[in-house]
Amino acid sequence: SLRWIIDGNDGRSVAATHGATVISVDDPPQGWAGKPHACWQGQQRASGRILVFMDADVRLGTNARESLIDAVVHVSHDSMTMVSMQPWHTPVRFSEHFAMLFNVVSVMASRCRGLWVARRPLAFGPLIVCDAAAYRALGGHGHQSVRGSIIEDVALGKLFERGVVNVGSKNSVTFRMYDTGLRGVFEGFVKNFASAGLNSSVIALVGVVTWFVFLCSPLVVGVVMYPICVAQVYLVSRVVGRFTIVDALIYPVHLVFFVAVLCVSVWRRFILRTVSWKDRSVQI
Repeated sequence: SLRWIIDGNDGRSVAATHGATVISVDDPPQGWAGKPHACWQGQQRASGRILVFMDADVRLGTNARESLIDAVVHVSHDSMTMVSMQPWHTPVRFSEHFAMLFNVVSVMASRCRGLWVARRPLAFGPLIVCDAAAYRALGGHGHQSVRGSIIEDVALGKLFERGVVNVGSKNSVTFRMYDTGLRGVFEGFVKNFASAGLNSSVIALVGVVTWFVFLCSPLVVGVVMYPICVAQVYLVSRVVGRFTIVDALIYPVHLVFFVAVLCVSVWRRFILRTVSWKDRSVQI
């Protein structure tokens, strides 16, 4: 059975009504971020052989059970593998659509292997399935590299020997990202890039850059390439979320937004060494 940790008080009565065990968590101690601390407290109350960590903004659809069963079966046969689900993105506000290219790039990067050393795909995301015994043996969210991280899913994935990333669909696992407006989208992805995205493997970076160069080809080759790029962006984006033909038509705007996030991420990572997240400054 799933055990839920509710972040805040608004959902407590609703969760309890539906049979969930609601756990009260104190403020995190020094050196711990809030989310890793909550997950660590929650797993101490769990008694099953498999642990499932799911963010509050994840929604399970009609086919979610099959996806979760597949993940559990995989972990049961290979305890040192962490399986994660990259949910299908369901943007509601206009600003949320600017996550389109970031979703595509994250899926591309997670399935690439390093060019110089043999690296397995890195499992990360808002829905994680892992073996409880292996999780605890590795240190889990209490590990020194995870407990204070603001991208704890990535840090946790690095502890496991192998990772598997499955992409959700509109009928299985979905979520919204940064639904507080354009500033939230911008700061959220700056945080992700500055903290972990710039550490991607060489082949992943080459693949992303190559694709972006292709998307810029209409500027060089001519407008004849624009419909081709639009078609490709539309087809690829539909795999990762509910993005529309309008998103594909204005992909140059998305591209400018992506580059702006990347530039600010580089500045914050290598110069300022801090990121801004939820109205606080975090050292990286």
